[in-house]
Amino acid sequence: MSGVIASFAAILLAMFGGYYLAARGITPPGTEGVLMRIVFNVVLPCMLFGTMVRANLKAVFSASGLVNILTTLIATLLTFLIMRFILRWRGAELSIATIAVGITNAGNLGTAFLAAITHDASQAAPIIIFQIAIITPIAFWILDGQTGRESGGIWRSILRQLENPVLLSVLIGLAAALCHWEPPAWIMRPADFVGAASAPLVLLGIGMSMRGARLPKFGGGLAPVCVVTFMRTVAAPLIATGLGWAFGLHAAALLPVVVVSAFPTANNVFVYAHRYQTAIPLARDANIITTFASLISIFVISALFL
Repeated sequence: MSGVIASFAAILLAMFGGYYLAARGITPPGTEGVLMRIVFNVVLPCMLFGTMVRANLKAVFSASGLVNILTTLIATLLTFLIMRFILRWRGAELSIATIAVGITNAGNLGTAFLAAITHDASQAAPIIIFQIAIITPIAFWILDGQTGRESGGIWRSILRQLENPVLLSVLIGLAAALCHWEPPAWIMRPADFVGAASAPLVLLGIGMSMRGARLPKFGGGLAPVCVVTFMRTVAAPLIATGLGWAFGLHAAALLPVVVVSAFPTANNVFVYAHRYQTAIPLARDANIITTFASLISIFVISALFL
């Protein structure tokens, strides 16, 4: 338990440090955006590459990876059914609400949480690949059709994901591990050196973004936000726990699987909502609320499993 508290103390202190820098005007407005672009394009790919090169692939793509993928599919399907047949949402709004559960912040904040709690980010690899290579292009394809945008087809959408540095770093590291190739020190040392800054920089950026942030305005949109938040931070971990037990995962082996299932809604969902000019308030509120709810959920999960 002391390890869990120490890990979360580090997370909270890093976030507070970012907030302090922004609140005192030490960092100018917009710094967190620049920081996140650096993390996404350079720091995080370095960290994931090093993680995948050294990963035990049997562990990464065994029952644990399958459990997380199945959890995502089940939680996404349940969200679709609730939003469609109970709340009566349709069209592109329904799609945004659904992917708010199906696409998580596994590449940035989620990986930072996982690394801080379990000291191993490799368990995030299967869900990162699944979300970027499968869910995202399918979502674009559907949203293009619903909003009348010019669609390049699902295969073009899939190929566009190869421009994503996070996916590329995971795939290159995975290929190296599959080929049993150990990159030389002049590659690994810079990658490890830069990648080590991933979690601290992400947490500092989140803290900076809290400066001046306003509480979401729920209004009539309370029910959809509650559904997305519940499915993302409560239902998904429960589903992952049940599936994990069914697949024979217990104790330490189950912890990273359940932590991954509790990742918050991806920031990208807010970007997608703007791109298609639909369900923007839901995407914004879901991103903010699930980020904080995920922090609580992961703390509880860690306390129960450790």
